[in-house]
Amino acid sequence: MELTPELVMIEGTFDEAAARALRACFLNGAAHVILDFGQARAIDDSALARLAAEISGVDAPTVSVRGLSLHHERMLRYLGVGLAPIPPPPEGR
Repeated sequence: MELTPELVMIEGTFDEAAARALRACFLNGAAHVILDFGQARAIDDSALARLAAEISGVDAPTVSVRGLSLHHERMLRYLGVGLAPIPPPPEGR
């Protein structure tokens, strides 16, 4: 049985406080977390650095992102975050 990834919607301004708050998502035991930045108004580069630190500071699940610019995706990769492709939805949904 495949587990459904946990989807986390990011809205408003993604700042360092918001990045720290995501730590709980990585500690709840989910095997795969999808961070959806599609509704974010602004994304601080320093917040992405904090997000990378939060992910590397725990036994993090697989992480996928959507809604980020190529610049922001590259930043996460440069900071050591291995981004996984978003899996297709389960059949029948």
